[in-house]
Amino acid sequence: MGLSSAMHWWEEWQLRILVLGSLFFQFILHFSVTMRRIVPRLRVLVWVAYIGGDSLAIYALATLFSRQKQRTGDAGTSALEVVWAPVLLIHLGGPYGISAYSLEDNELWLRHVMTSMTQITVALYVFCKWWSGQEKLLQTAILLFVVGIIKFLEKPWALRRASYNSIQASSSLSPRRKISFTGVGDIIATFVRCCISDPFYLVVAYERGDQWWELQESESLQKYVEEASNCVLTTEVDHEEGTQVTVDHSDLYGHTDYFADVISPYSVRLSELQLFMKLGSLGRYIKVKMYLELRFSYMYTKMGTAFSPLGQFFHYYMLPSLAIASVVLFAKSHKDGYSGNDIRVTYILLYCTAAQELYIWGTYLLGNLFPTLFQTCQKCLPAYIGKCLLVNPSTLPQYSLLSYCARKRKPTILMKLATFGFLRELINKNWYIGQVQSAGDITCVVHRHVEVGWKEYIRGNTARYKRYNNLRGQLTLRRHHQLERIGWSLDMPFDQSVLLWHVATDLCFHHLIASPQEVVTRWIGWSRDISNYMIYLLFIRPEMLMPGTRPGLFDIASDSIQLFLKDGKASLDKGGDLVHDFICTMKTTKPEDRLILLICNLTEALMEVQENARWNLILGVWLEMLCYSANRCRGYLHAKSLGQGGEYLSTVWLIWSFMGMQTWAERHHNLEQLDEGGGGGGGGGGGEGGAGDRGRDEEECLGASTSRSQGGADQFTEITID
Repeated sequence: MGLSSAMHWWEEWQLRILVLGSLFFQFILHFSVTMRRIVPRLRVLVWVAYIGGDSLAIYALATLFSRQKQRTGDAGTSALEVVWAPVLLIHLGGPYGISAYSLEDNELWLRHVMTSMTQITVALYVFCKWWSGQEKLLQTAILLFVVGIIKFLEKPWALRRASYNSIQASSSLSPRRKISFTGVGDIIATFVRCCISDPFYLVVAYERGDQWWELQESESLQKYVEEASNCVLTTEVDHEEGTQVTVDHSDLYGHTDYFADVISPYSVRLSELQLFMKLGSLGRYIKVKMYLELRFSYMYTKMGTAFSPLGQFFHYYMLPSLAIASVVLFAKSHKDGYSGNDIRVTYILLYCTAAQELYIWGTYLLGNLFPTLFQTCQKCLPAYIGKCLLVNPSTLPQYSLLSYCARKRKPTILMKLATFGFLRELINKNWYIGQVQSAGDITCVVHRHVEVGWKEYIRGNTARYKRYNNLRGQLTLRRHHQLERIGWSLDMPFDQSVLLWHVATDLCFHHLIASPQEVVTRWIGWSRDISNYMIYLLFIRPEMLMPGTRPGLFDIASDSIQLFLKDGKASLDKGGDLVHDFICTMKTTKPEDRLILLICNLTEALMEVQENARWNLILGVWLEMLCYSANRCRGYLHAKSLGQGGEYLSTVWLIWSFMGMQTWAERHHNLEQLDEGGGGGGGGGGGEGGAGDRGRDEEECLGASTSRSQGGADQFTEITID
């Protein structure tokens, strides 16, 4: 086969390959929700399909335009190719399962409006200028054009609804405007608004809107803290309510949208806290996951438009009917004189288009069949269903500074294959991110930690409520009588504290001599998992750990450790065990580097604590750090992370918010006036008071805990899972 034959074959099959390739990308995007959220390695494929799908469809449309100009003398044989123009419009509109790959794509909705106008005009021009087929083919093409134009225009509509400004506007519970029908314009505007808005949110705005300002002005923080503390103390778990959450999530539509960083009235947050406390541990975990799924669907898929009255009419009735009708019309049309390959390609395109439009019908039927199946199974095997079917095992990303240093000292085979130094660093940073299946257990521990905070620390006091939201390990150290001994490790920038405690946790783990008890083994596992996750955030996702986080600290610490081991006087392990070498060097060499000195001092102080109490202390500090980091990350960043598969920190952040703790928006819009006269737990003022009053108040609220901490760790078992 010579070059001329290959060129001739490509000229003949070019457009067919482009159209089928565009169709292939559409099917990849159909399953993008699962691929981008559950299978991290396939996110690159979704990104290629999202970017390349539009480019391929536009290139195919341009190729079709060029081919028709060259075939003006033989237009009859290529009439089927013109029918592919509206199919390419459908591809440009995209499937139901994805509207944006990243949150920034939603902000470009206006650009998509201009692109839509241009591409629709080109497709119509190609069709009108070179159409020469029969009547039924013309009817088929017209039906496909209607489908394509609707789907193409739906995409910028979905992007605009999911833009961050639109989310904030729809999430704020502003008082509803009085509807006046003084003219035809008012009637039309009201009708259009009802057609394009989600009915669930319209009902919520109608029920809550009028009372919003009144609630905000009449409520005080002190009253909210008192009622929330009482709610946590008195609310009992409703097992029927916990069962229903697995099949009914309608209450999530009216829930506060924490991703929008909006402020809700205290009465609304209190009612949400009461509902959340009625759920068992499994029900709370499922509700958080369902909330994440729902917000992801509204921000990254076409769910926001598809569930409006107009969208339901399009997706459930009009578009499937038109797609099926186009298949029937094409099947009944005469195909004499057309290329057999073009006929087969057209059939593939039409059948696949109909299947795509019937996809939402399939999900609707499954969604109505499976809840009944789940309810039946739950009556027989509730434990098995809860653990195996309803909740997928969540993973927790892991990273380790000492492992990173060990790979730099003794590169892996993959790193050795990298010729250039920057490639070796890139592989060392991004390829060795581990995963552990402990997210569910840690979520239960976090919830227990917040619940104990309401019951034993806050206890209806406003000042303690504010202080509890700012703790990042101090309370745990105070309970263990270690605040004066190692409190300095928390009196520094948060990213530096995370780095010190991460290395110290690893060193304490390798200091274990005897096999610990079962409960201590769980504490050790959770402590290491949270420690490795926090250092992962510092190095890989610094924007989520804390505003102003310095990921360069990781590299500085790595270089300091390498230099410390190089200058050390201890005999190094022949097998290259870096942790063993670090421990030996720490015992024989006085570090000169300040960072290494701090790590050594912290590790030695922790090793002086009795083993059971030590790991309870380490777990408590990491829990406080994890919650501290989660509630200081903006909702915008949590929403952005959903497009990349989601971060476990978002789960902790939602637990913190659902449990009635202070949100990012409330912290920065706090209108409580400071009480110049002091007083720890004042009502509306809620000020921190003077130094003496603040100290006495803190001693008072910690008294119950410190009186029980007379050595050992039995008194701190409240953070374990039953």
